[in-house]
Amino acid sequence: MSEMINQIKDAAAGMVDKVTGGKGDEIVDKAADLASEHGDQIDAAVDKATDAVDEKTGGASSVVTDKVDGAVDSATDQLKQ
Repeated sequence: MSEMINQIKDAAAGMVDKVTGGKGDEIVDKAADLASEHGDQIDAAVDKATDAVDEKTGGASSVVTDKVDGAVDSATDQLKQ
């Protein structure tokens, strides 16, 4: 999972770098720091959003929303380490 996080971080850094004129690394590092500090809030917000999707779809999307919940929980847990 950490390899996937690094790939996402690198891709995000490249996109942000283009937009920010070379300050992408600083911004991505700051975002990672904020995510690690507020991982519980991120988890709660994603859980709330996926629960709302499940409710609106009558559970038809639960396989996908469960995967999203798990991926976000894993990512925020890794950022805390």
